[in-house]
Amino acid sequence: MARIDVTLPALGESVTEGLLTQWLVDVGDVVDEDQPIFEISTDKIDTEVPAPASGTVVEIRAAAGDEVEIGSVVAVIETDAGAVGDTQSPAQDSSPQTPAPNDESVDPPAEQAHTDTPPSGAEQSRSTDRNASTGPAPTGPTPTGPSPARPSANGPSVATTPPAASKDTKDAEQEPAGRESPVEASGDPSAADQAQADTEGDVQGHDAPSSPTDTDRSAPPRSERIPRSYLSTAVADHVAQSWARIPQVNMTATVDLGGLVGAIRDQQDSWTERHGFSLTLLPFVARATAAALAHYPVANSVLTNGEIEVSEDVNLGITVDLDRAGMVVPVIARASGMRVAQLAQACSALQRRAKQGAVSPSDLVGGTFTITDYSDSAVRSSTAIVNQPEVAGLTIGGIHPEVGVGHDGLGLRVVHTAVLSLAFDHRAIDGSTGGSLLSEIKRYLETWDWRQELA
Repeated sequence: MARIDVTLPALGESVTEGLLTQWLVDVGDVVDEDQPIFEISTDKIDTEVPAPASGTVVEIRAAAGDEVEIGSVVAVIETDAGAVGDTQSPAQDSSPQTPAPNDESVDPPAEQAHTDTPPSGAEQSRSTDRNASTGPAPTGPTPTGPSPARPSANGPSVATTPPAASKDTKDAEQEPAGRESPVEASGDPSAADQAQADTEGDVQGHDAPSSPTDTDRSAPPRSERIPRSYLSTAVADHVAQSWARIPQVNMTATVDLGGLVGAIRDQQDSWTERHGFSLTLLPFVARATAAALAHYPVANSVLTNGEIEVSEDVNLGITVDLDRAGMVVPVIARASGMRVAQLAQACSALQRRAKQGAVSPSDLVGGTFTITDYSDSAVRSSTAIVNQPEVAGLTIGGIHPEVGVGHDGLGLRVVHTAVLSLAFDHRAIDGSTGGSLLSEIKRYLETWDWRQELA
């Protein structure tokens, strides 16, 4: 009968702990080897952790919401499922039993007891007077306050505290039957008609008037609290630290993508048929960037402990949005040796795994330069933030058709342009080098024979 500890495995370089977000099994569940049993979130990745062996879960030592260190035991699996069931039986038998209810000792519900209590003489007399003057009373229970407000058609229903009854309403409820109201006593027919209309509207339950009332204005604003995940919190903290610590410079350039857009359109159908996904601008930008970084290697480096470490390999990070659940930056290792077709397949695979929560820790480390792609959006340009310890990153905005002069200078025509934005750490890169790198990326995107690249 073997007992196997379930530990939190290593989840990437520099990761020392993670947030246990959810258990996928309970004590007593039988699990198979490699079956996901809990979810963990770190500043690098959100992932599921599999069972190290087949058996029965006999202990869970960490609860959802706990921060767990790498290597610590979070659960125990016993490989002999039958023995586990026998050992757990006494614990189940020793649990306190809830006694069966005794029918003779059950008190009647409060509502029923109130209904069966005979009214006092004074109450019965007043009830008789009201019935004689107003007709039979409704059989259902009388509401003791105003109906709750209807949910808005434009948003989720938000529970609000019903407003207290006004003084006039309380006075009206206490008014004896047959006695004239102040409006009737005044003899003003318009006031009486208005009071009657208000009363009929209340009885019929019509919608509240569209104009805001004092009660509406005093009600708290409608809002929703959205808890941040461990991943999104870690990413936000990292970005904030990058912004605060780095003396960052941003440069922009407008690039003519007419030739590239034409090449993508010509190859799109055949490419999609062969590979099962569409071509986007990202692999072309990655190809041009990797080629340009070969001429400006200082931009392909990391800055740690005051020292610049230039990498021999261009390891391109690509930002992937996780549908408002944060973002991750998986890395295409050794991108400088890849052509567009290889880069397109690598980008597609990493994006798909990231959105499915299936990226591995090794996919998220080792980046030397980060690219953010907004080319399929309405974003014109964006200020990139350097992803420390890297020293530079590139953002490309949406593609927009406009009338202008092509890069060959041969008259006016409709051109497809986008804005490139380069961000760099001024401690590692000076303005001249940054400008030259951006110009080189622009030149490659505008002049490369992309049709030949895709052939």
